[in-house]
Amino acid sequence: MATRIRMPDVHVHEIATGPVPIAAVPTSIAAFIGRTRTGPVDRPLMIRSFPDFERDYGGLSADSPLSDAVQQFFANGGREAVIVRISHGTDEGALITADDLIGPSLQAAGRGLWLLDAVDHCNLLCIPPLSRTVDVPTAVWNAAVAYCQQRRILLIVDPPAGWTSPEQALAGFDQRADGIGILCLRNGNQGNVCRIAGSRFCSLRHLCADIGQAVLCVGRHGRAIGAGMPKRHCPSTQALPRIWLMTDERLGAGLMDAVRALPKGSGIIFRHYATPEPERRALFQSLQAIARRHSHVLLLAGPVRLARYWGADGSHGRHRGAVTAPVHSLREMRAAERAGAQLLFVSPIFATRSHPGKTGIGTRRLANFVRQAKRPVIALGGMTRARFTTLRQTGVDGWAAIDGLTVGRR
Repeated sequence: MATRIRMPDVHVHEIATGPVPIAAVPTSIAAFIGRTRTGPVDRPLMIRSFPDFERDYGGLSADSPLSDAVQQFFANGGREAVIVRISHGTDEGALITADDLIGPSLQAAGRGLWLLDAVDHCNLLCIPPLSRTVDVPTAVWNAAVAYCQQRRILLIVDPPAGWTSPEQALAGFDQRADGIGILCLRNGNQGNVCRIAGSRFCSLRHLCADIGQAVLCVGRHGRAIGAGMPKRHCPSTQALPRIWLMTDERLGAGLMDAVRALPKGSGIIFRHYATPEPERRALFQSLQAIARRHSHVLLLAGPVRLARYWGADGSHGRHRGAVTAPVHSLREMRAAERAGAQLLFVSPIFATRSHPGKTGIGTRRLANFVRQAKRPVIALGGMTRARFTTLRQTGVDGWAAIDGLTVGRR
């Protein structure tokens, strides 16, 4: 009987390569500052597509890293961008320098980086390298960081050419700033390294995947906030507070005292649903000024777009893009997780004045929520500091209250 020879099969598998697109962030407006081929100088201009950029600024240019950044922004889901074209003096064809971007005279005249003062709504800032061979100078970096801290803007910059490893990135970051936000660096095929507030580390696989960029997320007073952004683009939930004040009309004149008495770095969810819109906006602005002085995180209960328009650190609600979400059942918890909420406010734990006659879910049901939750859980409803201490055995991550954080009732 003849021997049958079996030849090995050859299986061909095609694996897609190339950049992994960043998910669209429709609620973000990015500002790009730098050199372009043509276009208006020293005047911010809103565009809504790359064809707009080609029409107004001449499109891609070998001498303009900014043009590449704008192209990638729209290719990866960007919707709106503000372009600020900078020139070197009167010579629009010359390469720009740090002196064209920052300096006391430019700040006084509202030019250079401070042209962004004329832009009402902006939550992303990109400063590409000054040329294909010149990195963003440290002085420009530091000025941009200070500016973004003031306006609570996410700052995106290319890493220096010398940063080729996570260790070099972290060392360079330590030399530049003292816990001002988040730094991520692409490291070959090993993902990204991230440093939070100068002390904590985590992995952000999606933020910079395959685009070779470092990202510095600067929040108010060094706190990084992912307002209105999909969860995978938001900072670690470790950066969010664990004590939250829920505002309500019944707090009356005691609201401001309650905010001032919060521990530094606490969270505030501004509700005041029954307050007419003009008065509500004015009250929010007054509260915002106090929150900034005390490094509090201030969220607006309402749509993401409105939260961004008001200058809040994010929104609270059941909608997609909300930083925090109310939860009353396991079904609502799953929906909130799918929507990208970073913190889940489970309530009511105990009986509360907000829901008279309704009993709380109690310790055992809270523990069940905590066991099944994929996000940190904040206990709400009849909460006080003493009650939170007794609930820690459930694994709950923090607590929120209205009356329980009012001065005199803590």
